Amino acid sequence: MRAAALPLSASLFASAAWLVLSGCGECADADGDGYGDGCDRGSDCDDTLPSRTTDCSAPAPDCDADSYAPGCLCFAGEDTECYPADEATMGVGMCRAGRQRCRNRAWTECEGAVLPTFERCNDQDDDCDGAIDEAVRSPCGGCNDACTGGVWGEGEAPFEANAELDLGPRGELVLHGEPLTVETVFVPNTGEGTVSAVDPGTVQERARYRTLAERPVHVAVDYQGHGFVLGEREQGSALSRIAGDEASCVDRDGDGLDTSRGPDDVLALGDDECVLLDVALPGEARGARGLAVSGVRAPDQDEAGIVWIGLPEEHAVIALHGGTGEPLARIETEGLSPYALTFDPQGTLWAIDRAGALAAIETALEPPAVRVIEAELRCYVLEAIASDDQGVLSLAGAECESITRYDPVRDVFAKLDMPGVLDARAIATAGDESWLTHTAGKLTRFSHAPLELGSTYSLGSEGLVPFDSSAISLDDAANLWIASSLGGPGERGLLTRFDIERGAVTGQAVLGRLPRPEGDLTGARRFTKIVPEGSASHVFLGCSTSIGGASGEVPTRWSALHVAAVVGADSTVEAQVRHAARADQLEAEAFTTAGVLPSDASPFPLELPEGGAVEVRLILRSTSHHGGPRVARVGLEWRCPGPD
Repeated sequence: MRAAALPLSASLFASAAWLVLSGCGECADADGDGYGDGCDRGSDCDDTLPSRTTDCSAPAPDCDADSYAPGCLCFAGEDTECYPADEATMGVGMCRAGRQRCRNRAWTECEGAVLPTFERCNDQDDDCDGAIDEAVRSPCGGCNDACTGGVWGEGEAPFEANAELDLGPRGELVLHGEPLTVETVFVPNTGEGTVSAVDPGTVQERARYRTLAERPVHVAVDYQGHGFVLGEREQGSALSRIAGDEASCVDRDGDGLDTSRGPDDVLALGDDECVLLDVALPGEARGARGLAVSGVRAPDQDEAGIVWIGLPEEHAVIALHGGTGEPLARIETEGLSPYALTFDPQGTLWAIDRAGALAAIETALEPPAVRVIEAELRCYVLEAIASDDQGVLSLAGAECESITRYDPVRDVFAKLDMPGVLDARAIATAGDESWLTHTAGKLTRFSHAPLELGSTYSLGSEGLVPFDSSAISLDDAANLWIASSLGGPGERGLLTRFDIERGAVTGQAVLGRLPRPEGDLTGARRFTKIVPEGSASHVFLGCSTSIGGASGEVPTRWSALHVAAVVGADSTVEAQVRHAARADQLEAEAFTTAGVLPSDASPFPLELPEGGAVEVRLILRSTSHHGGPRVARVGLEWRCPGPD
């Protein structure tokens, strides 16, 4: 927020006391405030701080800990930005920094800062947490005094996680995700048109496959652990899908499995039966860059997912069937040339272009929604994007001299400068840290909160020093995998395994010629595999304050059910209700469906007897392995009897 604190302290000024003539004697005024021994104004109760003169009843500021504290010494004419609250909230919502000025050689209080306050229903983010009017909106949403009732999902009744449901970064209700294991590390050997499959446990190359792409580059892994590889060929671009384990290979001719058994056993194009797909992209898909896979679960999709590919020259992304390569969709990204792609845990597809622009693409919506974000902190030659498990993005690239973090929930950018570092290439996130590769065979750690530079490590081991490291990925055992185009003998590349906890290289594999991959080598960007269904319920007492109250005591008039949710083409949210005269009698009643998103429109009108209690149950379902529906809040609208 501000530059490094100027090392001003009381000792700096006390070392040279101010001596002035006062009447018949000398005035000893160490802090220059006109008070001191022998001074006309009188003695000074604290001759180290000009803000403390005759009254020292208030605690003195600790100027050694914070030289900008109000009352601490400063030089005339100085001023600085200030924000006396959690810096994570600065620039979010209504919150803004103020200024501190040097007056009478002492820092003033922070002036003009707007700090977090209690949230009010005013279409503003008063508490600066990235959410507007949370816990103060009406059941209908917004500031609607005419809509009365109760809310589930915020305020005093937040959503709670269970065995089937998790909480998203905004506290929204999402389907529970199961951890995924990494079975294979896929590395395209760009200089020879092959793909290496490396065992993550032994760090040994167990197979090498030839692909239709003559210069394979981009990698993504589906929810079965199979690797997709995208690259260029003389006639355009091509996509391949390679089995992550031998059990998934297909003996197409029935004479036993024909497949590679090692780096020196590369079968001819089309002969390896562990290459499940080899297709040329449509003719209009020129200069394809960037690759990401969504996890469709439906049987007719062969669970291969949908493959998303960036077309920078066309300002678009396209979708292909992961099992057949058949074109499925095209989404225009006007204002952005998609160079690299990644999904976040909530199923949003993120794209960057090399000029620094960023786009959020909701592929599951009908029609898809594209939001191009004009980043405040632009980085030219932007090359890499990664999402952490909360959906916060890390951005990096050559010539950036910085890394950038973007929190979509709070719409806040943060940048960490790295002066002189022009060789950054790829980035990965692991917990509350990011890891950045350098072309010179190095790896740098960054913390997220606060965003600070950590240690830099060499990737050299046992005489092999990688160079031009273009890809980095995480596995499920807290290892980073870094692919480098050089470092092995004879212009061959290296794959390096780096143990995060030990901070050391724990294995290296010599690859093929000039591997220059980009994307996800391990499948860590799949995050988790969500369960197909989950449910949660909440009881509303209406106008009554007693769980066992009889229906005739307070005749609540139930009106409508409002469900605020993001529901894609692969998911649904079913809202059910049941009513009883007493809350403790609800279990004996059956649920009925009030509405199903997205086919029905919220709010859902209710026809229920007056009084009593109502239980609302949500059932979230998804035919995808990731993303799924997100429920932000539920409002139950009712009216209570007025005064006679």
